Amino acid sequence: MTAVNRKGQNMRLVYGSALAMAIATLVPLAPAAQAPAAQAPQEANRSVAGGGVTVPGWTGKIDAGAEKQGQTIKDAKLSQERST
Repeated sequence: MTAVNRKGQNMRLVYGSALAMAIATLVPLAPAAQAPAAQAPQEANRSVAGGGVTVPGWTGKIDAGAEKQGQTIKDAKLSQERST
């Protein structure tokens, strides 16, 4: 076998390997291996005793969903645990 023929074989091997690696990289395997995740149930809003914002200088605003349910900022609680 001559040096020219060997060089041609080596180049085919390199190009063939590069093509195989490119195809393997583009094929998404992860979605097919996993089952679809079930949706977690939403937590229900509930009132807490002693609610409100008790941290000096802080204020709060209730989110729209809880406001539609008739809840106020007094139904939630934000307090200071320790100073930093």
